[in-house]
Amino acid sequence: MGAITKPILLDAVTVIHLLEWGRYWAVCQALGNLACLSEFVASNEVKYHVDRASGRRIRFDPAKVTPTSVPRLVTVDQLSAEQYERYLEHFNILKGADKGEREMFALAWVLGYDVCSWDGGALDLFREHRPKGCTSRYIPTLDLLRSLKLLQ
Repeated sequence: MGAITKPILLDAVTVIHLLEWGRYWAVCQALGNLACLSEFVASNEVKYHVDRASGRRIRFDPAKVTPTSVPRLVTVDQLSAEQYERYLEHFNILKGADKGEREMFALAWVLGYDVCSWDGGALDLFREHRPKGCTSRYIPTLDLLRSLKLLQ
């Protein structure tokens, strides 16, 4: 995988795994403002992670993810009217996906962002429904860690 040059929307399972592995902040630091979360993922899907040492649940605070934070919050409210129309088209095509994937993929395709996910089923949906000519890439979580030299 080449250098990371455009924003990456991280899915919920990726965020949870990175938190549990102690790699979340290293990824965010390495990516800077290229690290992004969609609003639904941040607010509704990443609820907590389990601390491996203590077994305790640690709550994820979605209020800390804003349009200017790292990771950066990406919302449909930030889209132009034209982008929003294309977003709705993509969102509606992805009926087989959960709401987090629908929002994340539709945003990525409209904005030209990449997507990082752990879910193989999501990869199938991404490949099947990605619009023709779209430059968005699907990056498996472990590949992202390797490219950032956070995993050998």
